[in-house]
Amino acid sequence: MSNNKEGWADLIINARKDLGISRSEVALEVGVTKQTIALWETESRTPKTRDLWSLFRYLRLSDDDMVSFLLRVRRR
Repeated sequence: MSNNKEGWADLIINARKDLGISRSEVALEVGVTKQTIALWETESRTPKTRDLWSLFRYLRLSDDDMVSFLLRVRRR
């Protein structure tokens, strides 16, 4: 799990980079555009619930990561 001082987008960015996959690959799997992924990664937009589940599953993030993500979004 990422450092708690990081923003919620860092969870997405770090997981994607750790897996060595592009924004385009994530977008295709989740069913959004690569521009949407970029907006999530800059915290300009928050993923919708249905997209969040697909995103976390594809990026192999844990339930703990999901809780951390939601807490970070809430603090924003």
